[in-house]
Amino acid sequence: MGPTQSLVAVTAAVVAVLSVSGVLASTAGGANDHPELLLLAVITSAPKNFALRSAARSTYLSQLVTTAETATAAVADDDGELRTHAGEGVVIRDSEGVGVRVAYKFAIGNFSQLDPETRKKVEAEQAEFHDIAEVDAVEQYALLMRKTLAVTRWAKREYPFGGYHWLMKVDDDSFLNLPKFLAIFRLHSNKKYAYLGFQHNNSYVYHSPNAKYYEPNWWDCQTFLPYMSGCGYALTYDVVSYLAQPAVPLREFKNEDAGIGILLAPLDLTRIHIPDIRPEREGDIPLLCTHVLQHRLTVDEFMSCQKFIDQGTQKEDL
Repeated sequence: MGPTQSLVAVTAAVVAVLSVSGVLASTAGGANDHPELLLLAVITSAPKNFALRSAARSTYLSQLVTTAETATAAVADDDGELRTHAGEGVVIRDSEGVGVRVAYKFAIGNFSQLDPETRKKVEAEQAEFHDIAEVDAVEQYALLMRKTLAVTRWAKREYPFGGYHWLMKVDDDSFLNLPKFLAIFRLHSNKKYAYLGFQHNNSYVYHSPNAKYYEPNWWDCQTFLPYMSGCGYALTYDVVSYLAQPAVPLREFKNEDAGIGILLAPLDLTRIHIPDIRPEREGDIPLLCTHVLQHRLTVDEFMSCQKFIDQGTQKEDL
């Protein structure tokens, strides 16, 4: 056997070993059988919002939830390695029937600063579901932006070399029509340096300390720069990395979503406005489950929207 034949034989043997071990993905089953992690959803949650987290797991996150039993099974399958972070996620179908890989986490601030009873319950919840990321932040409404920046540092630490395309920050009282949203993310999966959500333009700045949305750090301007609503917006991995490891310290704002928009304003980003996101719902405005994201829902309304999606009805008002 000559040198060329030997090289061919060795190459064929290596390919065979890699194929058997799963290192090389087969294309026989279709290009979307084992897609990369398209979406890492991080639901920022107040520690005591146990019912909202449970409602999310029972509804739009139901296909992604793992329990202590499935985590134990993963230990046996992966030679003793227990994945306690978002890991590689789960492949589910978007609204167009395409398989995409998704992972999620609830983000809660430092457990050590919670009251003993709440901490005990949160730790028990984590032991059962393994889906809570403890981020380096204090749980306080005025410090929500600091918590979001802590989420970016957590994501950078858990995924230092990428591994996901979009990171979506979601409020815990927001309901996602996940299949429809995944189709949107897949449509924009070729984007880099992108910022996606419901864009607010010319939002008024409240300078009165008595106002709920009082902003002490935006000088004397009357309006904010454009920003995506905090009920749910997404950043590509490169933008997350920018926020997680800035070259200079970043200014923090009391209004988290407007603050993120201000920090990203100088960047040459692709901004993607999704009008089908419904950020506000006040007064007698009815519940609409046809939106890709509906904000300010109760636990019962989570269940109603999931039932609406499961039934596939065209009725808009429940």
